[in-house]
Amino acid sequence: MTTDANGYLYAGSDTASVTFQGVAVEKSLTGDVTTDSDGAREVRVYKTGLFRFPATGTASQAWVGFKVYISDDNTVALTGTTSHTCHCGTCVEFLSTTSVVVQIDGAASEGA
Repeated sequence: MTTDANGYLYAGSDTASVTFQGVAVEKSLTGDVTTDSDGAREVRVYKTGLFRFPATGTASQAWVGFKVYISDDNTVALTGTTSHTCHCGTCVEFLSTTSVVVQIDGAASEGA
């Protein structure tokens, strides 16, 4: 999940002026949090932990230890494959060429 320049929560995206806030615990029960602009929806967000994410590009063991960035609402990438470099954590485990484990601790407090 990211926040825009106005502080509203949105699904993660490789968009300018967004800040990583964490991983959503659930979907909004009362509507689509990705299209709200008035703060009417609430979603709990994990700010720490290890999460398995699909990877854009070809992930490898070489990714381990590197920062990863939001590619879309559930996919991460190395900085060279994103346009706006919204940091969301560090790759801590290579699972396959399309999947990695990311530690998000601290990334939410860094800002854009």
